[in-house]
Amino acid sequence: MIGESYVISESWSKNINRIIRFFTREDEYGYLFAELESIGDLLRIEVEISRAFAEGQLISLRLNIDSDTTIFQRIALLIESEKPKCIIVSNLYELLRQKKHQARILTELSFARENLNSLQTPILFFLTKENFALLSRKAPDLFTQRRRISLFFESSSIFSQELSQRQSEKVIVPQISVVDRSALRLLKAHFNSSELGMRVQQEMEISKIMSGDILSLLSENFAKQCIEIGDKYEELGSLGESLLFFSVANEQLLELFDINSENTSIKYSLARSFERLGNTHSSLGNLEKALQYFEERSRLGKELYELQSENVDFKNGLAISYEKLGETHSSLGNLEKALQYFEDETELFESLYDLQPENVGFKNGLAISYEKLGKTHSSLGNLEKALQYFEDETELFESLYELQPENVGFKNGLAISYSKLGSTHSSLGNLEKALPYFEKFSNLEKELYELQPENVGFKNGLAISYQFLGNTHSSLGNLEKALQYFEERSRLGKELYELQSENVDFKNGLAVSYYKLADTKKQLSQCIEAKEYALEAEKLWSELHADFPNYKEFGNNFKFIQGFIADLDC
Repeated sequence: MIGESYVISESWSKNINRIIRFFTREDEYGYLFAELESIGDLLRIEVEISRAFAEGQLISLRLNIDSDTTIFQRIALLIESEKPKCIIVSNLYELLRQKKHQARILTELSFARENLNSLQTPILFFLTKENFALLSRKAPDLFTQRRRISLFFESSSIFSQELSQRQSEKVIVPQISVVDRSALRLLKAHFNSSELGMRVQQEMEISKIMSGDILSLLSENFAKQCIEIGDKYEELGSLGESLLFFSVANEQLLELFDINSENTSIKYSLARSFERLGNTHSSLGNLEKALQYFEERSRLGKELYELQSENVDFKNGLAISYEKLGETHSSLGNLEKALQYFEDETELFESLYDLQPENVGFKNGLAISYEKLGKTHSSLGNLEKALQYFEDETELFESLYELQPENVGFKNGLAISYSKLGSTHSSLGNLEKALPYFEKFSNLEKELYELQPENVGFKNGLAISYQFLGNTHSSLGNLEKALQYFEERSRLGKELYELQSENVDFKNGLAVSYYKLADTKKQLSQCIEAKEYALEAEKLWSELHADFPNYKEFGNNFKFIQGFIADLDC
């Protein structure tokens, strides 16, 4: 018996044990929400949780909204002074009910998400059903990034007076149930709706999915389906929707893993969900958040590989995790650290390819790893070494494309490899040699875009190809031809940015296109137009640098365009 003076239900026992595990796991931090059907049960629940901790380890905090101190500052001050192991915020539900303070509290919570995680102390917030709906609508980012699936404590008035025997800790993962399939149909209906990619009713959908019955369904199959739907949204450029489904999948799998951590299938699926969240946050410009997810993905990948080193799927997954870490560190400006991850990735893919040379997936992975090494060496100034890696990459992709010409992934990979060869020859001063590679790159991307015009990746690839062709013709002195390519690049860049304004790569690409137009107009002695384009670029890079200071590229671009504008004589 957990409680001595009264009887608690089996569901209460499970929830309390999950909270205690959340509070006591090494290196566990973040925040968790628990929903109370009856506020009268709050004290009982707190007492049961406190039994697992020595005096001073667990602190129950009541917030005072009348002070000038924000919610985050109040919690941070408590941690600094008392140094607790964990914190329960017991009266947030009361504050959210006060209409005059509601807007302030929601604003503070929306901006406190990253700060709460940075405290490295696990925090539990008690809420009511009404609070949950409010948070999911008004602070969805805070709501979806909580550390674990939310817990529900039903009213103690319905408890049986007899104790239920404790269930075994070993849980068999169910196959997808009738209820799961019904929920999945709801998600698929949302995916197939005419409003795909639009923000209309998005808050309602988030509220429905994140606070409804779907998160009570524990099925690995259901989580995998959510990942697949999220992948579709990501392919179509709908990052908000993809993040929603990846978050649902991740929370399902975290809960399953919490009660069945020895199941390798669940661990592998959980690792994949962390990877998807990292990808999406990276596209949204949240590099520090992306890095956390990729580190989690890599940690689980290492555990799986060490457990079953002969499993090629686990080895492949670990290699991909190194690639993601390398890409993120590269964006953060940590090139030497990125290079080490790409070398580790390549070592694993070379081993997989040697083991199964007929496996096109491993061959594709090896080709991409060569590209990452080439790109990093190019950034470090090692152009000859970079060229060798790009040539090895191209050789593999030409072989893959010849083997499966209908595979758009291989075709796109080949196109990118041509662009890398073109860029390297251009940097080495071989412009005449670079131009044919850029033309091949552009032709393949145009074919891909015409085949799948809804694919934002192919559209972006075509835009970039126009930029490279414009650069080369500009360097060769063909300014009018360069201008035509830069105008096409800018046109596609605008369309991409209007479609997905939260994608930092698209915003940065549009800014680059404005600078290219400005520079070309300057060379054509059209100073007024040059300044107009330069100011457009400055505006975008100023916003990017302010919003995402960790991106070294954005800061460098902003400084550069300021100097460019200052030098214009008009």
